[in-house]
Amino acid sequence: MITVAGRTCALLPIPAFLARRPPEKPAQIVSDNGTGFTSCAILKWADGNGVDWHYIESGKPQQNAFIKSFNGSLRDGLLNEELFETLEDARRKLPPWRDDDNHVRLA
Repeated sequence: MITVAGRTCALLPIPAFLARRPPEKPAQIVSDNGTGFTSCAILKWADGNGVDWHYIESGKPQQNAFIKSFNGSLRDGLLNEELFETLEDARRKLPPWRDDDNHVRLA
């Protein structure tokens, strides 16, 4: 058993994508209380990598407005418009959308 952020939970294998950290990691991650962000594995990774985890208050999505806006933009501009045949196909289609979203749409 381990204790992470005041929780006791069984040891779970950390997914491979969590183990492959980018060269710079964030000082803090802000998330809602959804099940994807309350798992022992992700909290253990954050704790072991010195990343502070902050949950928004329940019923206060405006506290995480940036990601809510990004998720809507990603969904409307890419996910609802494209059919991904493979993971490689998705990796090929994401960069042009990201460039448009970051540079063209905001101009």
